[in-house]
Amino acid sequence: MTLSAVAPIEPQLTVLPASTAIATATAQPACIIQESNPLGMSISETYEISYKQVMTWNCEGYPFEDILIALETSQSVQIPVTSLLQMSLEKEWDDIWNEIGFETNN
Repeated sequence: MTLSAVAPIEPQLTVLPASTAIATATAQPACIIQESNPLGMSISETYEISYKQVMTWNCEGYPFEDILIALETSQSVQIPVTSLLQMSLEKEWDDIWNEIGFETNN
């Protein structure tokens, strides 16, 4: 048998269904596994929430600044942090505060 008789092997790409990719991504975001983030640790300790939760929000694309603002606001108005973070995707914090009736000390 000669080598020319063997067909070249084509690399194959396996595409996972979106639901599998989402389930894998939400199980534990890869950025949480990295070494500890000092800002994430500080937020976790200050607000007595898990480091994993803080980093999950951050891995989902929420900047630490928005996480801090949402945590502070949530303590004052009893609206869940996740709801406030969702609102922050579409509105500025001043607009959110006006909408929920939160008074700032400007």
